[in-house]
Amino acid sequence: MAAVEALLARVQAARAPLAKVPALLKRFRQSVLAAEIVGELQSLGDVLIDLKYGTARKCDFEQKGVPVLRIPNIAAGFIDTSDLKYAELDPREFESLSLRRGDVLMIRSNGSVSLLGKTAVVSDSEEAYAYAAYLMRLRLAPRHADPGYLQFALTAPDARDQIELPARSTSGVHNINSEEVRQLRIPLPPLPEQHKIVRRVEALFALGDKIEARVAAATLRVEKITQAILAKAFRGELVPTEAELARAEGRDYEPASVLLEGIRAERAVAEKTPATGGKRLRSRKK
Repeated sequence: MAAVEALLARVQAARAPLAKVPALLKRFRQSVLAAEIVGELQSLGDVLIDLKYGTARKCDFEQKGVPVLRIPNIAAGFIDTSDLKYAELDPREFESLSLRRGDVLMIRSNGSVSLLGKTAVVSDSEEAYAYAAYLMRLRLAPRHADPGYLQFALTAPDARDQIELPARSTSGVHNINSEEVRQLRIPLPPLPEQHKIVRRVEALFALGDKIEARVAAATLRVEKITQAILAKAFRGELVPTEAELARAEGRDYEPASVLLEGIRAERAVAEKTPATGGKRLRSRKK
């Protein structure tokens, strides 16, 4: 039991630093955004050419009509299409809601403050998709705003404070409306500088992603080691051997096989030696 506890303690010592890494990486990413997304503040509405809510039509997993993006499809800055639903829209509504590359989708209503205002950039793959009512489409003036930059700016601490602080004062489902989105103030440097910021942030975030992947792999290995230790303990394979106990106690160890061989040898010698002592004893009695 002591051997098992010692091994598990060593595993726990390895697990503890790994458990701290996700929080450190979150702070790292926030620090990157705080350092990079700086400059003169402007109203987000200054660079928007359109802002529109999505469809309220019922969606279904049956592939009829057009794909409709919903809250589960808004991942960390990109669209996740692994869980799509569909809806049949009339031509006029479809034309109004059809997405284009570079559009930014924002969650405008949610029970979680951390998800309110979360955004993702539409890529070529999602062009001509529609989007649901709990989302809002931000269409940017291409000469004034880089969609990737806007995504990072809306994730930065200053913008999140503008979204989250008012929401925390309410209970139930939290909302942000189109006018509140237009009034959000974010740094908007010239477009070439926005492009450079996007490249720098993406490079640093990619480094964070690699560290995250390595930590996840290491954590999985630690969990497997724990399972292996417990399995060996259950099978009795972690019980110390006689040799290990002898070494721990500082004494010589003689395997049982050697001891038995010595006993056999002594017995063989004894059997071959004449028992003269007994005869002399009997002669004295006479």
